[in-house]
Amino acid sequence: MSTSNTTIENLNRYNVFIATGEVDPLGISLCKEFLSKGQQVTLLVHPNHFQHHELSELKQLGCNLLKGDARTLNVEELASFFQGHHLIISASLFYSIFHPLTQFETERNIMKACLLYQRQDQSCFRRYIPCDWTFDYEISFNVQLQTSIESCHWLALKEKIKDEIERSTLVYTTIFGGMPFEVLFDTKLGIIDLQNRIINYYGDADTPFDCTSINDLSKFTVDLLINSLYQSENREYRIKSDRITINQLANLLGGFKLNYLGSIDDCEREIYELKEHNAADRTKLELMSILGSGRGKQMENEIYMKSAIENRLNELKVMKVQDFVQSHLQQHVSTA
Repeated sequence: MSTSNTTIENLNRYNVFIATGEVDPLGISLCKEFLSKGQQVTLLVHPNHFQHHELSELKQLGCNLLKGDARTLNVEELASFFQGHHLIISASLFYSIFHPLTQFETERNIMKACLLYQRQDQSCFRRYIPCDWTFDYEISFNVQLQTSIESCHWLALKEKIKDEIERSTLVYTTIFGGMPFEVLFDTKLGIIDLQNRIINYYGDADTPFDCTSINDLSKFTVDLLINSLYQSENREYRIKSDRITINQLANLLGGFKLNYLGSIDDCEREIYELKEHNAADRTKLELMSILGSGRGKQMENEIYMKSAIENRLNELKVMKVQDFVQSHLQQHVSTA
């Protein structure tokens, strides 16, 4: 990577390019958090999403909206969009869970464009943040890897992308926040049934798992990246707001009934049998497998810390599961 044009007038002001997640809660939250810290943000917006109601607010806040699709743009054109930006971020949290194969294709295209941009003379590129955000696959990955891409499940596809990134010269940072509160309560996931007051689960209801609100994940990410932009090494960070079990969650929700669906072996057998069909259903089962098996507990300490940057994260006020549950139930009652 060339360093002939790396001087920045204000070392606390960076140009951020968010390549996916323009209508995703995480993508929107990251945009707002970067803007609140005085950063310049460009958001790539799929042509089908350009009239989305959230985007007008982001534009008023100073976000630059750029029309395009990170999956279908050719690599050269996508790399040209990255010109002048220091951070390239993929933030399609929900889409990556419910449409893992499409996100994999998108991620691969972004990675190739970042590599091309990084090698250009006078490039401002500093690092790429892939669309991980949840569980560390080295801890969570347990289901047999399939031979074809179409048959791979959610974490296997993420692992494939990470392998490709590590074999390249691309500078990157991955951030794992455990189970996002908002994903856990999403009706499409099928774990928490608010209407029938049921929690569906596999494995052990007393096994703890890590979780983080999307707002906290955004705060951690922005604070970390702003203060570590010029570190040249690749890094992985594991953060969390809270840790809870399915049983504790049922109690917080006011005595929800637990619906035991089977053992972890039963769950992983179902994942394998789905193969290339129902990718979203495979992902739901995989998340249930992580939560009920103990692989959702990413670290022993409250926050994984190796440096002064990570120590800063511990100073940020975070939301606990109990606070989120109370807020979410109030919203659910008011909209029912």
